[in-house]
Amino acid sequence: MSSDEPPPSGTDYHFEAYKLLADMYNCEENAFWPRNQTFLSLNSGLFAILVGILAFQGSQAPPPTSTEQTTTQSAPERQAVPPSPITIQQIVNQPVARSTQTGPRALKLPLVSVSLMSIFLCCLWIIVIKRAEGTNDHLANHMKYLEEKHLADVTNMRMYDNLLTTESDRSRRRWPRFLRDTMSVDELTTRNESGSAEAPRLPRLGSIVRVYDAWAGVAALFMALWAILGGWILFAS
Repeated sequence: MSSDEPPPSGTDYHFEAYKLLADMYNCEENAFWPRNQTFLSLNSGLFAILVGILAFQGSQAPPPTSTEQTTTQSAPERQAVPPSPITIQQIVNQPVARSTQTGPRALKLPLVSVSLMSIFLCCLWIIVIKRAEGTNDHLANHMKYLEEKHLADVTNMRMYDNLLTTESDRSRRRWPRFLRDTMSVDELTTRNESGSAEAPRLPRLGSIVRVYDAWAGVAALFMALWAILGGWILFAS
């Protein structure tokens, strides 16, 4: 900066900081969805592969042999024959008995290892979600702070915050708190085709949980599925 240029005013400085926070907020929002889709694809793919392996192992199991009871009346008595001696050549040429393990027991260690790795992946998924939630809240609070203290004419984040605040109007108290509409943004009220006024409002189903909690619930569901599947493989007879 040259010496003849005037220093930036406080408002310009805070506005530039506000724009920087808005860019960071936008980048974090854009990166949030691909991260979750990556974890979702990994868990879905591993789960499908593991279930497919178990189904294939089950289809390769030999059919159970039927044990028929024999009666002494229908079968004639056979004369006892002395056993023939066993030679060393017969012992050497005896084929090795193959393992008859089928199903999950045949690949117990690899499948349990995949289940444990997937549980760790779900834990990492939840950590990433909570980190994104904390970063989002920090940036939003910082922007609201700048609006309240230094940029009074800018109300973007403060109006957006109303969409996440539960409506406390008396006419809506008959609904449980988690099913109430959120507060309307009256500053953005417009007229629809019929001429009635309407303001942005988050509907009931959209205000039950935050999107971060919804994704964390999906990760916890996958973790429970992996734990159940790994336990079944480990303790299957």
